[in-house]
Amino acid sequence: MCIRDSPYTGSGKFDRSVIAIDALPFSSGRDQLMQFHKKPVLRELNKAFIGFNVEKHQDKENVRKKIATGRWGCGAFKGNAQLKFIIQWLAAAESGKELVFHTYGDSSLDNIPSVVKKYAGKTVGELFTQLVNFDNYFYDSLLKDKSRATIAADVETFDTLLFTFLLNSP
Repeated sequence: MCIRDSPYTGSGKFDRSVIAIDALPFSSGRDQLMQFHKKPVLRELNKAFIGFNVEKHQDKENVRKKIATGRWGCGAFKGNAQLKFIIQWLAAAESGKELVFHTYGDSSLDNIPSVVKKYAGKTVGELFTQLVNFDNYFYDSLLKDKSRATIAADVETFDTLLFTFLLNSP
């Protein structure tokens, strides 16, 4: 990913907008795994889409074509970085904008180029369907009959599971 300077407008300002979007907090263990359910994914997807499109309603002549973002909601809110990337990619694609995503050295995001290559040319709906499929797979295959303590201990191993699932899906 790259960082690009915004063009100087000559009016004493740089040509950029800052958009702040809140994220759902996920504390730990089972709660942290709930973020993969359809309802929280839709909530985050809608928030990102609205945030990425707010300027279309404010300044129709100067709509920006790029969104620069990163690990939104992944620090103190404990969001899954791979899931947040997919959510923001879907929102940017549906908005008709290029996503410039900053990984900040997070190794769980090393496979972004492979995921992007595999899903390039697919629709937003097709990738969203894969997210729903992942949620079903995740809970039916991996978490079924596990205790709360085991799930809490395994949360770290789930950090890279979404990309693995997406890359191995038909």
